[in-house]
Amino acid sequence: MKRTLISLLIVLLLALTLMVVGAQDDSATPIEFSGIIEAIDGTTMTVSGLTVDLSTLDSTVLAVLESGMEVTVSGSLDGTVVIAVIIILPSDITPEVTPEATQAPEVTPETTQAPEVTPEATQEPNDGIGISIQIFISVDDGTTWVSSDSDVAADAGDDVLVRFVVLNLNSSTFTAIDLSGTSIDISLCDIPDSLATGDDFDCTVTITLEDDFDSQALIVVIAGELDGVIITISKDVDIHEDDDNGDDDGIVIVIEGPVTEIDGTTIIIFNFSIVLADDDPLLTVIQIGDILRIEGDWDDDNPVIIAIVIIFVNVDVFIFDGSVWRDPGDCSGAPPPWAPANGWRQRCETPRGGGSGRGSGGSSGGGRGHGSS
Repeated sequence: MKRTLISLLIVLLLALTLMVVGAQDDSATPIEFSGIIEAIDGTTMTVSGLTVDLSTLDSTVLAVLESGMEVTVSGSLDGTVVIAVIIILPSDITPEVTPEATQAPEVTPETTQAPEVTPEATQEPNDGIGISIQIFISVDDGTTWVSSDSDVAADAGDDVLVRFVVLNLNSSTFTAIDLSGTSIDISLCDIPDSLATGDDFDCTVTITLEDDFDSQALIVVIAGELDGVIITISKDVDIHEDDDNGDDDGIVIVIEGPVTEIDGTTIIIFNFSIVLADDDPLLTVIQIGDILRIEGDWDDDNPVIIAIVIIFVNVDVFIFDGSVWRDPGDCSGAPPPWAPANGWRQRCETPRGGGSGRGSGGSSGGGRGHGSS
């Protein structure tokens, strides 16, 4: 009789265990979303306000995760916690991580550098690594400047000013800076040993075009270390012979960098003065430190850029019928219905009446607001 009772108790315990496991499986909802890592604590991280459990992942994946990195998380939602199965990292950090890949040997800096970074993969100022190079050319002794993103023409025998600017938008300090691969003479440039987050440096050199000049390619190559990993970034420009057609496409300069000064309708980026229209609504929200990408006309009568297109790089800003909304960075100042505001909604809205806000795709923050003068 005693043995029968023990057997019955074991059967009841097994049945109860299966019921609990079954309830957990039913509550787990498949989920995939993208966002910015806000915090990491052991095997748990917060992405766009949502808690992610990393305990099922290999330590080699955990080793490369850091705050500020944009990732895509695929897994299951258990209550208000996402149980991660796959973490897709930025392409410049490591290839897409799969469950099989997470079992690979520990990743070393030498492994993460392959394949070699090519100039084609590093031409955009914001390429995920966060180190920006911009080149500006002047053929009239600095009166007028043309960016490397525009058509650059000159005559044989001209003295050409070449100004390049290096900006660190990465969350880590850029160290061991080396420009020895650059094609122009930079011996007189003051190159810093390191570049903290948000800092930049620039240098202007003079080159003389040969008498038989037809075209000349210039390249700025900067190498250095981010978190112990060696990276190489390059930017090039091709100066060609002026055909004297007098063509003017209106866009003579493209510039991207932090706003360092605001004076009425004029903002300063890399010591360039950029003028916005008096009634441009973006004037009400532009702040010191905003990273802007601007396309504009060079004013021949004044050494200023007349802004045509303005894109916010590091904050969500949206305009509609003269109204403008800027993401406050927290959950205050809810966006109007016409503003997509994916970052704010992903960070602050509560799904299904409870729990932490989450998004099913896209990235939070870093949205782009457009303006025109």
